[in-house]
Amino acid sequence: MSTSYAETVSAAFTITHARRLASKVRTDLMRIHRLYGGKPSLTWIDDYEDELTSLLRDGYLHSVTYGFKRGNDWIAPSVTYKAEDLLYGDGVDDRPGAIKPNHDVSDAHFYSYLTYSDAWHRLSCDEKRAYKEKLPVQRNGANAPGIAGYFVSDKSYNAGGRSLNRSSLRSV
Repeated sequence: MSTSYAETVSAAFTITHARRLASKVRTDLMRIHRLYGGKPSLTWIDDYEDELTSLLRDGYLHSVTYGFKRGNDWIAPSVTYKAEDLLYGDGVDDRPGAIKPNHDVSDAHFYSYLTYSDAWHRLSCDEKRAYKEKLPVQRNGANAPGIAGYFVSDKSYNAGGRSLNRSSLRSV
């Protein structure tokens, strides 16, 4: 006679999970702020965190990049985060930080670029408009910047069965 057991684990992704992930991104942005002349401003960091929390909670984020842009290209220090569902468990949850100092950001400006998930694209135009009006960051359509270097995966932030996988730009 044999016996088998099955265990089903179901975890709902909550606002608390979204806040936890967004707070890790906030920590990265605060380090950039301290190392690179107060950019982005503290007000913008608050707004980015609130925007990210909402988009994560509702499953509307595909990816977001924060960093410096010179001309039409991202330059270091820039970081990109890709939202993903974890297939098994909560995975490794890294500590935020490790933003490298001493990059040349002269003649560059701080910029952010966001892409939306498939769930977002299934919303009607009216639903998208109403949702965007409630967000603290008002984004306009724009082409994705180029990259002066290459992105390297270096951190993973996980909560509630979802992750934000961070990649940092390395100069060539």
